[in-house]
Amino acid sequence: MKRFLAKQFLNIIFIVLIVAAALTIYFLSRSEKEAASISATPTQAVATPEPKPVFSGIPESVFITHLESAESFHAERSKNEDRAWTVTVGESPEVTATLIYTVDDGAVSSVELGVILPSTQSQSSESSIERALAANAEEARAACNDAVRLLVCDLIPACDSEDALSAAQVRLWAENATQIQYMDDDYDDKSDGCQFMAYLTKKHDQNILVCVFFANA
Repeated sequence: MKRFLAKQFLNIIFIVLIVAAALTIYFLSRSEKEAASISATPTQAVATPEPKPVFSGIPESVFITHLESAESFHAERSKNEDRAWTVTVGESPEVTATLIYTVDDGAVSSVELGVILPSTQSQSSESSIERALAANAEEARAACNDAVRLLVCDLIPACDSEDALSAAQVRLWAENATQIQYMDDDYDDKSDGCQFMAYLTKKHDQNILVCVFFANA
């Protein structure tokens, strides 16, 4: 009887050990699967905004190459003034502008355009000649406005080596410049650390629309 009980006791212990081993294997396997699942789950990247470009002028040599190779206008270097050019746009009517730029640390830092505007005549004049001149003046002013848009939207981005200024911003500057009609009109705006100004002045009895761009103003 004692031998029978001892044998049964050993069988029970053996069964308990088998069950314990099976449970241990089960829990270890489950833990490994959970760990593998966690490691396989991609970590959600924290979106960090890219730093906004900062305006940086292009080297003077690059700007000169741009002026000399332009197809939408003709630029001729001044023989008397350093960093001064004469720019012409179109043919009939032809629009003439002066271009002056400055350089800091080898890079273009400002650009000034002076667009010569046509003289104004009254279309209500009794003189047919004056009325004809007034009509031509309106056509010439429209050509000047187109030239301002073209030159501002070409030359300012050409100076921007980092594309810091948006095309929309430059177009806004150009469009506001074309709205100036009187001597007491002016426009002044800043964006991305740069400044744009436009105003009218008179030189040698000619009205001149001046557009000035300053980098890092």
